Amino acid sequence: MSIKYSNDKIVIVKGDITKENTNAIVNAANSSLMGGSGVNGAIRSAGGSRISDECRAIISRIGKLETGEAVMTSGGKLEAKYVIHTVGPVWKGGDESEEAQLSNCYINSLKLAAENGIETIAFPNISTGVYRFPKDLAAKTAYFTVKASLEKYQNINQVRFVCFDEYNYQLYLKLLSSDKKDNINLLLDFIPYFESNKNKFCTFTQPEKGEDENIYTSYPSYDKGLTDFIDIVYETGFLKENYLECLKEEKIENADNSEIIEIIRESDLLLLRSILTYFVRQERFCDGLWGEAAKDKIFLNILYRLREL
Repeated sequence: MSIKYSNDKIVIVKGDITKENTNAIVNAANSSLMGGSGVNGAIRSAGGSRISDECRAIISRIGKLETGEAVMTSGGKLEAKYVIHTVGPVWKGGDESEEAQLSNCYINSLKLAAENGIETIAFPNISTGVYRFPKDLAAKTAYFTVKASLEKYQNINQVRFVCFDEYNYQLYLKLLSSDKKDNINLLLDFIPYFESNKNKFCTFTQPEKGEDENIYTSYPSYDKGLTDFIDIVYETGFLKENYLECLKEEKIENADNSEIIEIIRESDLLLLRSILTYFVRQERFCDGLWGEAAKDKIFLNILYRLREL
């Protein structure tokens, strides 16, 4: 099994979804929630009879599960605690809202997961087997639907796309790689800004005396180019989720800025993200830190190293 990561939340896996240890896995079910072939059959075989028993109880209440909708059962004997069952569309040429229906499979599965406190979830390649949905379109629909949904469901920490075959695996890797490259290019566009010696990245206001006669300390005023850079850093998802882990990063703890620049020049992508996360998020406790990191060329050297990687 091989795994590729993107922004801490989207993971591409080549392997067997029944062996995933996420909180939940998703089953490409049929409308009757009865047994079938492919992923559906594999999940029921590995999970045991409890999953089928719970599915029958659900169908006795709702009659059938509509395309794009989702319901949840326990995981039976699986490592995953839950199975979310969703019905993918049968491909009929693309003129019967199949793409929207497939998107709904991911949207409603993630909604159900979020409502039940599920933090990690694994999806198969829904509808790409006997339902004949074109694999390249299915991958794009799945990837970008999940990416957009994660903005809404912040409590979901990781989504895995589990691909059984090499073709689907490569499709998802290309989407991930292209997405990551686009994000990094947005950051690299700021290299000329940080290279310029004309920019005054940060100034401090003068201390002021308030009406209560107390002296209020000065606060930083950042150049617009610098705040634009920080905004893009947040928007691209480049920062690590766990801020406290970055503070404990042994390679940057207690290092001064000149030492950090030397570390940056040998860093891999994960360490670069730790360093950038530290300087961006620590500013709330250290006024003027963004300006200091810009003036000392911390941000510039991070971008240089990103360009090399």
